[in-house]
Amino acid sequence: MEVLDVNFFNQILESQFGWAILCLLLGGFILKKVYQKNEQNETKIISLYETNEKKAQKREDKLMEHLERSNESQERTAKSLEGINDSLQSLEKRVEKIEEKTP
Repeated sequence: MEVLDVNFFNQILESQFGWAILCLLLGGFILKKVYQKNEQNETKIISLYETNEKKAQKREDKLMEHLERSNESQERTAKSLEGINDSLQSLEKRVEKIEEKTP
Protein backbone atom coordinates (compact mmCIF):
# COMPACT_ATOMS: atom_id res chain seq x y z
CA MET A 1 0.00 0.00 0.00
CA GLU A 2 2.85 2.38 0.78
CA VAL A 3 4.43 1.69 -2.59
CA LEU A 4 1.11 2.44 -4.27
CA ASP A 5 0.90 5.78 -2.53
CA VAL A 6 4.42 6.73 -3.57
CA ASN A 7 3.74 5.67 -7.16
CA PHE A 8 0.45 7.55 -7.17
CA PHE A 9 2.08 10.76 -5.93
CA ASN A 10 4.95 10.28 -8.33
CA GLN A 11 2.49 10.01 -11.25
CA ILE A 12 0.68 13.14 -10.10
CA LEU A 13 3.92 15.11 -9.86
CA GLU A 14 5.00 13.95 -13.31
CA SER A 15 1.70 14.99 -14.87
CA GLN A 16 0.77 18.49 -16.01
CA PHE A 17 -2.15 18.44 -13.62
CA GLY A 18 0.19 18.08 -10.64
CA TRP A 19 2.37 20.97 -11.77
CA ALA A 20 -0.67 23.12 -12.42
CA ILE A 21 -1.89 22.48 -8.87
CA LEU A 22 1.55 23.28 -7.46
CA CYS A 23 1.72 26.48 -9.48
CA LEU A 24 -1.75 27.52 -8.28
CA LEU A 25 -0.82 26.79 -4.67
CA LEU A 26 2.42 28.72 -5.05
CA GLY A 27 0.59 31.62 -6.70
CA GLY A 28 -2.02 31.61 -3.92
CA PHE A 29 0.72 31.61 -1.28
CA ILE A 30 2.51 34.51 -2.98
CA LEU A 31 -0.72 36.50 -3.31
CA LYS A 32 -1.48 35.89 0.36
CA LYS A 33 1.98 37.17 1.38
CA VAL A 34 1.70 40.20 -0.91
CA TYR A 35 -1.71 41.01 0.57
CA GLN A 36 -0.33 40.73 4.11
CA LYS A 37 2.61 42.96 3.26
CA ASN A 38 0.25 45.44 1.62
CA GLU A 39 -1.86 45.59 4.79
CA GLN A 40 1.28 46.20 6.89
CA ASN A 41 2.40 48.98 4.57
CA GLU A 42 -1.06 50.54 4.59
CA THR A 43 -1.06 50.55 8.40
CA LYS A 44 2.37 52.22 8.43
CA ILE A 45 1.26 54.82 5.88
CA ILE A 46 -1.87 55.65 7.88
CA SER A 47 0.22 55.98 11.03
CA LEU A 48 2.70 58.28 9.27
CA TYR A 49 -0.15 60.33 7.85
CA GLU A 50 -1.73 60.81 11.26
CA THR A 51 1.64 61.74 12.80
CA ASN A 52 2.37 64.23 10.03
CA GLU A 53 -1.12 65.68 10.30
CA LYS A 54 -0.59 66.34 14.02
CA LYS A 55 2.80 67.91 13.35
CA ALA A 56 1.33 70.08 10.59
CA GLN A 57 -1.43 71.25 12.93
CA LYS A 58 1.14 72.23 15.56
CA ARG A 59 3.16 74.12 12.93
CA GLU A 60 0.03 75.90 11.73
CA ASP A 61 -0.90 76.88 15.31
CA LYS A 62 2.59 78.26 15.92
CA LEU A 63 2.48 80.13 12.62
CA MET A 64 -0.89 81.68 13.48
CA GLU A 65 0.45 82.78 16.89
CA HIS A 66 3.45 84.35 15.20
CA LEU A 67 1.22 86.04 12.64
CA GLU A 68 -0.97 87.49 15.39
CA ARG A 69 2.10 88.81 17.24
CA SER A 70 3.43 90.29 13.98
CA ASN A 71 0.10 91.98 13.29
CA GLU A 72 0.06 93.47 16.80
CA SER A 73 3.62 94.70 16.34
CA GLN A 74 2.76 96.26 12.99
CA GLU A 75 -0.25 98.01 14.55
CA ARG A 76 1.98 99.47 17.27
CA THR A 77 4.49 100.54 14.64
CA ALA A 78 1.73 102.20 12.61
CA LYS A 79 0.49 104.10 15.69
CA SER A 80 4.05 105.20 16.46
CA LEU A 81 4.48 106.41 12.89
CA GLU A 82 1.24 108.37 13.12
CA GLY A 83 2.53 110.00 16.31
CA ILE A 84 5.83 110.81 14.64
CA ASN A 85 3.97 112.25 11.65
CA ASP A 86 1.82 114.42 13.92
CA SER A 87 4.93 115.64 15.75
CA LEU A 88 6.64 116.37 12.45
CA GLN A 89 3.65 118.36 11.18
CA SER A 90 3.55 120.32 14.43
CA LEU A 91 7.25 120.99 14.16
CA GLU A 92 6.85 122.15 10.54
CA LYS A 93 4.10 124.57 11.60
CA ARG A 94 6.29 126.00 14.33
CA VAL A 95 9.20 126.40 11.91
CA GLU A 96 6.89 128.17 9.45
CA LYS A 97 5.73 130.55 12.21
CA ILE A 98 9.32 131.26 13.16
CA GLU A 99 10.21 131.88 9.52
CA GLU A 100 7.29 134.29 9.20
CA LYS A 101 8.41 136.28 12.26
CA THR A 102 12.02 136.57 11.18
CA PRO A 103 12.58 139.20 8.51
